[in-house]
Amino acid sequence: MNTIGALLITSCTLYAPESGGWVLEIDHDLPTGAPAPTGKVACLIGGTTFVGTVDPATSGVFGTRARCRVVGAAEWSRSLPKRDFQNPAGVTSAVVVAATAAELGIVATVTAPEILGTHFTRTTGEASQVLGRSGWWVSPDGVTTVGPRVPGAPGTDFFLGEYDPLSRMAQASSQAPVLPGTVIPDPRLPGGALRVRETTQTWNADGASASLWMGEVAATAAQGPRLAGAIQALARAAVRPELLTAHVFTVVGQAADGGYLLQSEVQGPVPDATPVVHWPGVPGLSCKVTPSSRVLVTFRGNEPVVIGFDDTTPIEMSFGGPVATGIATLETMQPLFFAIGLFFTAAQAFFNFPLISALSGGTAQAAATQAGLVVAQLAQYATFFSTRIKASR
Repeated sequence: MNTIGALLITSCTLYAPESGGWVLEIDHDLPTGAPAPTGKVACLIGGTTFVGTVDPATSGVFGTRARCRVVGAAEWSRSLPKRDFQNPAGVTSAVVVAATAAELGIVATVTAPEILGTHFTRTTGEASQVLGRSGWWVSPDGVTTVGPRVPGAPGTDFFLGEYDPLSRMAQASSQAPVLPGTVIPDPRLPGGALRVRETTQTWNADGASASLWMGEVAATAAQGPRLAGAIQALARAAVRPELLTAHVFTVVGQAADGGYLLQSEVQGPVPDATPVVHWPGVPGLSCKVTPSSRVLVTFRGNEPVVIGFDDTTPIEMSFGGPVATGIATLETMQPLFFAIGLFFTAAQAFFNFPLISALSGGTAQAAATQAGLVVAQLAQYATFFSTRIKASR
């Protein structure tokens, strides 16, 4: 016998995705004058107690018949104000989730906490934002778990009637709830067993039947409702979110017009070896980069452009425009660097001559000796840099 509180359930349907909260659609008797269930309720379904909240927007009464929707951990849809979390040792996801759940008056755990940084801000909005992108699920008792589902076994009365390998849908009968994560062993199934990923199970006067979406037993990635996944896929195809962010690529070559031939370690929106132009921060600036340099690519409409470089020294930089035109390479710049260094070294020796005189005892002969040592050192510098310049050519 299935009940909601003390009221008899005539029929009900359980919707349970692999990631997210479960929902019960319930038809029940309602004695004349008795109030309909509201707020937090306990439902006994197939021998399992489900604790959830009645959704008033989808519940109603007609005479002595009533219908309601009970949602597991519906509190996650509530809006909460902004809250800051700080910890010099690192704020963990377990702390943020548990604190948010406490504000909602529910219980939540994180099986594999991760460090979110020394400071984390929960923005104003729906509380479920703290659950992140990893899989989370709600047990029948209303406890939220962030992490993979624990594998389970079907009830003793479970019977697998049909399985469609194309849609991966199975039809079964079972009085006990068949929740996602349940492993169905059957030699008729691929690999001898499959795991339930999504459940639609109905109890009525004719008995209990379940429509199950199946997956591989070893699969660990959580997946939400199939309809939500289909809608997300359509949205991604229309918006193309990969064009809204920057991507790192490696330069493997450069075309004659300056376009960069790029290669990515993973499959990205920019095909490998496609010339991509550079959008310079300074008008007229272009460069010949060192192979294996890494560049940052973003998109102008659907056109990829290079907007940034790593700290690898370029082979050549070019400046062209109405003010000045020229090419600066490392080879042509070395004599200039040498001349600047020699000038400042000589200037330092000149302005420190009184100091040389004082340190040498104040005599003219000693000062001359020290000055000679300075000149000899300058000559060594000149010979050294000249050799380096010739070697680089």
